[in-house]
Amino acid sequence: MNKNELEYYVKYSLEYAMKKGVNDCEININIYKGINVNVYKGKIDNFKLSKNYEINISVYIDNCKINVLCKDINISSIKESIDKACIIAYLNKKKEYEDIGLADPSILAIKFPDLDIYHPWNINSDEAIYLSKYIENSVLKIKNIVNSEGVFMSTNKKLNIYANSNGFIGKKKSTYHFISCILIAGYGKNMYKGYDYINNCNMKYIQFPEIIGISAALKAKSQVGAIKPKYGKMPILFIPELARELISFFFKAISGNYLYMKQSFLNDCLGERIFPSWFSIIEKPLEIGCIDSASFDNEGVYTRNNIFIKNGILISYMLSNYSANRMGLLSTGNAGGARNVYIKAHLTYYASLIKNIDNGIMVTELFGQGVNIINGDYSRGAVGFLIKNGKIIRPLEEFTIASNLRKMFINILAVGDNIDYRNNIKIGSLLINEMVVSS
Repeated sequence: MNKNELEYYVKYSLEYAMKKGVNDCEININIYKGINVNVYKGKIDNFKLSKNYEINISVYIDNCKINVLCKDINISSIKESIDKACIIAYLNKKKEYEDIGLADPSILAIKFPDLDIYHPWNINSDEAIYLSKYIENSVLKIKNIVNSEGVFMSTNKKLNIYANSNGFIGKKKSTYHFISCILIAGYGKNMYKGYDYINNCNMKYIQFPEIIGISAALKAKSQVGAIKPKYGKMPILFIPELARELISFFFKAISGNYLYMKQSFLNDCLGERIFPSWFSIIEKPLEIGCIDSASFDNEGVYTRNNIFIKNGILISYMLSNYSANRMGLLSTGNAGGARNVYIKAHLTYYASLIKNIDNGIMVTELFGQGVNIINGDYSRGAVGFLIKNGKIIRPLEEFTIASNLRKMFINILAVGDNIDYRNNIKIGSLLINEMVVSS
């Protein structure tokens, strides 16, 4: 399906919906094409050449918004989906909310710079399978690695088209390349997993994909001989992957979807200190070459640099047009979430972070869903390492760390310089002053 055909379906969908008497309509088309390979113990466990189409259609009738998903891009399916959406909307019309609709034309994107995020990987099916097998086979030879849960590799091209009845149409082409590996080390009942991955929109920045197998092996081996820690209150060092997850809970708490429903522990907290005075959180959605970069959000609103935390103070919520209207505020261009988040802080050498801990724990893996965004309570199962007198002593397992997110944020002692750039939140290790540890 070429570009002209897609634009025809977009235009037809909008015109058909408006003829049905809706107030507004928006269309979001996504097309994915790629290769997905899963190799397990030297054999192909799963292989898929994918080409998926999906079209999301939203209609607005008297302040009621109804979303429908159409899996087939053809006239018959589009008409059927819009008809169903209109019936549901007419049965659920709401008068209590004002101005629930599309973003005003004045805040829709009009500039679409090349963000350098479309770089197809010139690899065929046989080469993808060979690379996956090679990565797994090379690391299974490492001493004390006793098994594998496989290597997964995918490379995908995506075309996104968003349009609405206010006359907006925006297109975004991107690529996403991903390789992961899970290995097992140990003996008898004492088996431990190690996982790692690499990703990018441009394979030229992934020169040695086999390195993720080596990293996964080292992680698995490092956990052999783990014990349970003693109960107590102590500093907790989150590695970058988990520090990113911790900051993602902050973004959930300032998301308009949680705020307008009064389901966030940061409701009505604008202007309050949430983090230390040396800590700021900024968003740069127009960064060149970053996977999550975009010139418009999921509602067509132009994206811009946002500052959410400045010198520890919460100065902005994260709002889509829909949630902003519900709260009587303005969109921050964040329908679909935050893009390219950076922590502005005094960075500490990673080695110094460990050296300055007399008695604490480095957490390397977390389990469970024990995070309550309504009140901020935090309790997770964990795996990690005991740190004594500035040195990593031994691996730990089967313990829980607990606190409250509000308390954890304000008690961040340091941010490491070992920044992980792989995802939308770019951050190094985070050292929290004190959490409760139990096993």
